Amino acid sequence: MRMRGGRKEYSFAVIEAAECLYVYRQKTYDEISRITGVSVPQIQRWSDKYEWRKKRMQYVSAQTGFRRDLYLLRLQMLQGALETRDPQMVHAMANLQRIIESVEKGKALDELPAEPEKNLGLSEETLAKIKEEIYGIAPKKEAAKN
Repeated sequence: MRMRGGRKEYSFAVIEAAECLYVYRQKTYDEISRITGVSVPQIQRWSDKYEWRKKRMQYVSAQTGFRRDLYLLRLQMLQGALETRDPQMVHAMANLQRIIESVEKGKALDELPAEPEKNLGLSEETLAKIKEEIYGIAPKKEAAKN
């Protein structure tokens, strides 16, 4: 940051960080000011100059469309799984649900557990019984004996 004609001059990195906070993190001008140390009037000027509101609306619209598409895909997969009882379809649905939950929580996919069904609080025996009775997947112990 340099002084220029009585005004502070900020690096593009600071402007870009403020823009990301506004557009992608949905922060208010006051919150951005507290985080960056830049005055609210300066943030408002940048917002006007670089059309942050327009970018924010485009981002929100894209996110809404993406989530809608994920929900529609989940519904189609559920219908297919109910019709066919295909274990691969059920597994794919579990993975899709994991993606949906990560989008809803704003987490990266690599932060989520690899096997989402294990986070349901069910014992290994209960999971094995469900897989066997509903999906026809034999438990690993029995599969090794056969």
